[in-house]
Amino acid sequence: MTGPILIPTRSRAGIGRGKSSGGTLQYCLPGCVIIGTSTFVLTASNDYYAPFFLETPIEVDQIGFNLTVGASSSNIRMGLYACDEYWQPIGPPLADSGNLDASTTGTKTYAPSVPIFLPPGRYLTVLNASASVTVRHYRGLVPGSPTSHGNLSSGELIAGFIGRSYAAFPTPGTRWDSEVLSATPGWRHPILLRIVGL
Repeated sequence: MTGPILIPTRSRAGIGRGKSSGGTLQYCLPGCVIIGTSTFVLTASNDYYAPFFLETPIEVDQIGFNLTVGASSSNIRMGLYACDEYWQPIGPPLADSGNLDASTTGTKTYAPSVPIFLPPGRYLTVLNASASVTVRHYRGLVPGSPTSHGNLSSGELIAGFIGRSYAAFPTPGTRWDSEVLSATPGWRHPILLRIVGL
């Protein structure tokens, strides 16, 4: 008879990450529960934010999104910020992709020179386009994120944004002051992360 099976433990279990049988790491939305997917038309020159929450640290080597409808002679950029308790950006951008071609559709990615270490905390992805384009988004439920308009009768808050001329993401990030509301819950998350370390 053998003894009990011992399972290694840690103070908190790290989140999982998808990996194919061939060993390819998959993109994910950490700290969120994905409940659906659709497309989202971005208005030009707006910072669109989406929150996620980490209870354990991760390392990210790539971020990406899928552009479904482009615009001629246009660019788009994506990034990451830490955020405060009100889900507003703070500090410098943790990632800024620079200009990505938005005239052609498909998956757009950004890989920093070294993986980005994200300790436990609150974070935002951010997306800004120089022209109106359409991106795929994933509806993600985020613990503790704002989920309803102040009067509790105007639907669910699914995106925060603010008008800002297309340019590099500033330090600190521009605080969002406008909302997208919907009867269907779940924040619109166009940007996914590829995790290389847990």
